[in-house]
Amino acid sequence: MRGVMASLLFGLVSGTCDGAAYLTLHKMFTSNITGNLLLLGADWATDESQVKLNRLLAIPVFVAGVWLVRLAAGRLRRHGLPALRAMLLGMTVLLAIFFLLGMTLRPFPGQNAPNTLIVGMIGVIAMATLNVVARMWPALTAGTTAMTGNSVKTMVDLAELALGQRPNEPKLLHDSARLGLTVAAFVAGAALAALVHWQVGTWCTGLALIFAVLMVALWPKEPE
Repeated sequence: MRGVMASLLFGLVSGTCDGAAYLTLHKMFTSNITGNLLLLGADWATDESQVKLNRLLAIPVFVAGVWLVRLAAGRLRRHGLPALRAMLLGMTVLLAIFFLLGMTLRPFPGQNAPNTLIVGMIGVIAMATLNVVARMWPALTAGTTAMTGNSVKTMVDLAELALGQRPNEPKLLHDSARLGLTVAAFVAGAALAALVHWQVGTWCTGLALIFAVLMVALWPKEPE
């Protein structure tokens, strides 16, 4: 049951953060980070002269964030400290800053505005941390950067299960169900962020923090 809740909250955290950033910070992705490449390509294809710094910076910041967070987690483990729990708490703190700065630095006048870049990059680093958590927490099987790939894996696994081509079928079915739950939760989280943004604007940036706190409440065991 804890694994199911972890998968559900993982999708909700990433979906709400991505939806809130896209709607509030001028169409920038914090979770599905490669979506920024698509938007940059669309900008250049339509002869947009101004470089969209929030989309352009999100990609190297995310990559560097994953590397630094994983490095920090490794160092914590070497000293016998609970690295996974530290990463969860760190992500939650980052999402709290994302929300607080989002509320205090608004409005966001443009994609290259300093307040847009500051809040956006904090959200990106928070989602980089979440992806490291996903690799460290055995209960999680998905990544926020490849929701399409998660969907494809789920459907392929279920098709091979129906064909009788996969061993250990009960575990496969269980893992595929959790992966599918994460994808559905991501979509639901993005839709929830859109609904809240429509009603109360920038307050939608606090949704991911709420689900992150619930995720921390699960307090996972450190993997061996």
